[in-house]
Amino acid sequence: MDKIFLCCGQDIRPVQYNAILYILSARSFSNFYLANGSQLVCSHHIGVHEKKLPADLFLRISRSCIVNINAIKCITRHKQYILLMADGKQLTVAKKQLCVFKTAIAI
Repeated sequence: MDKIFLCCGQDIRPVQYNAILYILSARSFSNFYLANGSQLVCSHHIGVHEKKLPADLFLRISRSCIVNINAIKCITRHKQYILLMADGKQLTVAKKQLCVFKTAIAI
């Protein structure tokens, strides 16, 4: 299957994996940011979604963020690793996740 079904309020919406840029945690909710510029607010915490998403496409970079590896446009290394996503958003890789991140992208 190449999609995930998301509970968004009263609706259950199918979303293609490649349409998801990243997911940000908002307490017990998750905000999905999509390639078409839209955003879906879903009624489960980020850990629930992490278990449903394919590990070869999605990577948790912090307690509150999961990224689609294919949506990363650029990685800047300074004091931290900063990811520039396809929509222009900059996301920081947490120090705790840095080793896992480097292994996942083979650097």
